[in-house]
This record gives sequence, structure tokens and C-alpha cells, in this order.
Amino acid sequence: MITRNLIVAISSILGGVVLLGLTLFFTRSLWMGRINEVRAERHLERASEAMEAQNWEEAARIARAAHYLVPEDPEPQILVAQALLQQRSGDALRWWEGILREPQVPVEGLRELTGLLLQGRRLEEALPFLERLVELDRDNEETKLLWLRALSMQRRLDSAFGLASDLVMAGSDSWQAHEQYLEMQRLVNARDGEPVSSHLERLMQRGGDLGLRAARELASEEAAPEEKRLQAAAYLKERGEGLLDRLYGTGLEVRIGVAERKKLNPLMDELLISPSKEQVEEFLRWSLWMEQPGLALDRIGWPRYRELEGAAEPYFRALLEAGRYRELLKRAETARAMEQREQSLILVYRAAALESLERLEEAQETLRLAVQVVEPGQTRTLERHLLRDQRWELLMELYKWLLEQDPDNPVFLQKNLAAHYYLGRQDWLEARIGEVEVDDFDDFAGLQSFVIYLKLILEGPTPELHRNVEERLAEFPEISDYQLLAGLSYLLQEQVNVAAEFLEQTPDLRLSAPRHLRMGAILMGGGDADSLLRPGERGQLLPRERYLLSQFPEPPTR
Repeated sequence: MITRNLIVAISSILGGVVLLGLTLFFTRSLWMGRINEVRAERHLERASEAMEAQNWEEAARIARAAHYLVPEDPEPQILVAQALLQQRSGDALRWWEGILREPQVPVEGLRELTGLLLQGRRLEEALPFLERLVELDRDNEETKLLWLRALSMQRRLDSAFGLASDLVMAGSDSWQAHEQYLEMQRLVNARDGEPVSSHLERLMQRGGDLGLRAARELASEEAAPEEKRLQAAAYLKERGEGLLDRLYGTGLEVRIGVAERKKLNPLMDELLISPSKEQVEEFLRWSLWMEQPGLALDRIGWPRYRELEGAAEPYFRALLEAGRYRELLKRAETARAMEQREQSLILVYRAAALESLERLEEAQETLRLAVQVVEPGQTRTLERHLLRDQRWELLMELYKWLLEQDPDNPVFLQKNLAAHYYLGRQDWLEARIGEVEVDDFDDFAGLQSFVIYLKLILEGPTPELHRNVEERLAEFPEISDYQLLAGLSYLLQEQVNVAAEFLEQTPDLRLSAPRHLRMGAILMGGGDADSLLRPGERGQLLPRERYLLSQFPEPPTR
């Protein structure tokens, strides 16, 4: 018979066994945890050594292993994020998001990542990193410059101009700060070049690197008074860094007509005695600036240019601008066989030459091939060159391909609409604009303003669209695009006096502004078509725009 004492004894034994098991379990867990910590520390040491040796791939691999051993420790995550950033890996963003709120997040890496995202026009992705950067390092000038760039991209011009002015008034020695300030001045004082030229003149008086950069900028500033541009030319000739500065200074005097072209000959001859790769590339860019690409092409042939390892792009652009399309086709073929890094860009120039020779099917097929061989993340370079040369037909092919890869991307959609708009393809736009939602562009003010403009022009100021414009203006009163569009909406509703009030609040526009904004200003009386449209743009206007111009011969005036 089982006695009470026996039951107590058995219970005690079982309890002891359980307690022993639990003790062994927790001891083993603590022991394994400590082993993992030790292993992770060793991995981190090796990862840090790899980082110092700039072996980014190895550093990321080892730091990942450390992270899996101690997932709660932020140090391995930080190392992985830094290594992936140096590799420019697509995975870097996810790892940086994981460490963003960590107290020890590396500020310099955060600044670098933010700059890369903004440079790639990835504003929405950049904003969380920028906000954190401002929290941690608000007073740093580089942080303020990134902040300024983001404000400009958001079209928050008042805030951008205020920040740029603060940087300049603080005596910044950064050319980037002054460059941003000048850009803001151009936007705010579109028709008055005096503030820009006066600021550049003051920088020239400061001398040094800033003075030299200012002289180069002022020499190229078409809106500046001729007298001040000639002062910049003299500065470049007397205090420039070398032959190229003297060439730019003398070239400006030739362009303005105060010096004879023969003065360029000894400078060009001296430059080409023993030029560097960088010098011949800049020589070609100078000839384009002079609007005489033959000056460089006739002095440095393709064989010598390639012998100096000059990049294909400047030479090909000079051939294109000079109208030497058949030579461009020939050089592009030989360059493709020799050059691996610039395959897609070479194909773009080949396509441009084919288009100029009216071989359109071949041009489109060549562009498709250019897109297929472009390196990941380099489509922006491809696009930039097509935009610069206003190759709208080829751009349409590029955007069509990009939308096939990413059909819901609002940026690609807007750009595809814009390419058709700049070619005056109203039928195509009318067939698609009804499917485009304004709300899809809430994070892209500059793109959204274009979509709203198209809808106003093609669909009219419907109550819903008008309310949409007013809501955005109420939320972002400093974005002048919305002020202009609100005024245009009232004008199309024949509320001329209200439209005039909005026009008064809108800054003057320059030729560098997007065409849809310039057209809105023209319709509202903020400028005449002769001064706000480039040569050839009249022929590219939508039929609806031409009709509206005829309906508002005497629009509200400033």
C-alpha cells in the first residue's frame, strides 16, 4: 500500500528532476547565448578589418553572420548597412531602414545615402532619412544642402529660398550652397538677371575657388549684362587655372564681338600640343558652348581622341550638334566594339543619328537595344541625354519600356505623358488622361502639377478637379505651381478677376521652367508667347492650347 510518506518522497524526487532540468536548460541557453556573443564579436572584428581594407563584399557577408548570431545587437546591422552602401547595393536601403532610429546610426553614412537617393530623384524614399539626419546633425552645412535640395524638389520655393539665403548670408565657402542660392534667385526673379549677376560679381571679388567658379558661371549667364560677362571673361583670362579658362574667356569675347576669332587659334594650338584626357573632353564641351563644334572636331580627330582615352559621349555629342550624322554612325560602330562601359549611351547616339537621317524604325530598334543593355540604375543617365537633346520620339520608347517593367510607377507614367505632350500628341493624351488619378502623384508636387494642367486643358475645370487644386494649394501654399494652376482653373471658368489675384502671387517664369507652367502663365497674362516659348515650341503646342490662346487675346495683366 502506498503510504503518504512514499508519495511525498516521490514528489520530491520528481520536483528535483524538473528543477534540475530547468536549471540545465537555462544554463545551456545562457551558455549558448554567451557562445553566440563571443562568435559574433569575432565576426565583428573580422568585418571591421574588411571594412578598413575596403573589402565591402566580405565585410557585409561576415557582419551578416554576426547579425544572425545576435539579432538584437545593432552593431552588426550597422556594419552590414555601411558595407552595402559602399557597394551601392539595392539591399542597403532595407538595412538602413532597420537602424534608422538607433542612437548610434552613422551620421556620415546616413548623409551619403540621403544624397544618393536625392541625386537619383527618389525623393519619397529619401525623406525619412533626411528627417533623421536633420534631427541628428541639423547645423551641418552638408545636411542643410541636402535639405535645400529636397525642398527644391518638392517645389517648396519659399522655404528653399529662405534656407539658401541663410547659407549664403552665413558666409558659406561651399560653391554648392551658392549654386543652390543662384538657382533659387533664377526661379524667384525669372525676368530680372541682376540679383544673379550681382551675387556672382561679389563672389568674384572674394577670389579663390569661389571667385573662379563665379567667373565661369557669370561668363555663361545669358541673362547677365554684357558688361559684367566681359568682366568675367577678363577674370578668366587673367586669373584662370589654365588654358581652358583662357579659352572660355577669349571665346566669350569672340561670341560677343569684341575680339576676332583668330585670337582663339594660338590658344587651341597650345592646348593640343600635349593634352590630357580631361582637357580634350572639355575642349569639345567648349566648342559646343561656342556653338561651333567643328572648332574641336576639325582639330582633334577620332583616332587621336581615342588614343587619349577620351570618353565617347562628348565627341559624339559634338558630331550630332555639327550635323555629321553619317560619321557619328561610323564612329558609334567602332566604339561599341571597343568600349564596354558606355554601350547604352553609344547606342543612344546611334539612335539619334538614325532619327536625324529619318531612319526611324532603325532608331527605335536601336533605342530598345540601348535599354536592354543599360546597367541597372543607369536608365536615368540614358534619359538625361535624351532630354538634353530633346529626343522626344526616343524618350517615348524609353518610357514605354520602363512602364512595361513597372506599370504602376507614377514617375514613369508622368514622363511618358510629358513626352507626348512635348510633341503635341493631343489624341494620344486625350485617350489616356481620364485614367490618370491626381492622387497618385501626391508625393511628387512637380509631376502632379503637370497632370493637373493636362486635365484642366483637356477635360476642363470640373468641380472635382477645381476642388483638388484648392485642397493642394491650402496644404502647400508656398508651392507656386498650385497658385498658377488655381488661377488657370478660375480663368477657364471665366472668373478673370479671381485669376488675376492668383497671378499676382505667382513668381515670374523663365524659359528654363517646364513648358506647361509657361503656357499657364501665358494664358493668364503673365507673359507673352514670344518671350516664354522657345523657337519651335509653338509648333508643338496641343491644338487645345492653341485654341485657348485664341480665346484669351487680352488676358488679365500684372
